[in-house]
Formats: sequence, structure tokens, C-alpha cells
Amino acid sequence: MEGFVVDVKRVVWLLKSTSFPSCPSWLQGMTEILKMQGIVDQNECRLLVASIRSAQEVGELAAQGANTFTVSPQVAEELVMDPLTAAAAELFEEHAAEMGALHDR
Repeated sequence: MEGFVVDVKRVVWLLKSTSFPSCPSWLQGMTEILKMQGIVDQNECRLLVASIRSAQEVGELAAQGANTFTVSPQVAEELVMDPLTAAAAELFEEHAAEMGALHDR
């Protein structure tokens, strides 16, 4: 069975024009994606979720069962970068340099 791709922007546009007029557009899109994921889970195909705008959206959709995403470099960085981890890495490098463990490149 072949898979299919869903463009979140298109889903949001369709929902805005047809249903849930009082519901925020981002929630409409998320709801529709989760409905589609439920259908896909019953078959041998995967739903590729696209047009993700934030790591939070990825997390919310993943928590509900969506498992295949395409994201921009900015969202990818947001997913893997953590301010505390970055600060710890910087501190580690400073201490390593003080100990002579790092060499100039």
C-alpha cells in the first residue's frame, strides 16, 4: 500500500473554509492530522506531516501518535537545542581549554 503526504497549511485552509468557525486554525489543523493518523494506523502506510512551525507542534502531534514529520532547519534546531545543554557544553569546553585538553585548530 502506498503512503500519502499531508500539507498542514492545506488542511488548515480547508478547515477554515468549511468547518469549526470558532476554533483557532492551528487547532483545526492539529485535530485533522490526528484524525488522519488514526486512519493511517489501521493500514500499512504512513502519514508525513509537513509545514510544522514549531517543536511544540511536533511534540503535541507525536504525543498523539503521529510519527513522521518533515520540518524546516529552524524547527529541527529547536527540537535538538536546549539552552541548559548549550551552556553546559560551553562550560565544559572552557574547563577543557584551561586544562590544555583542547588544541587550536
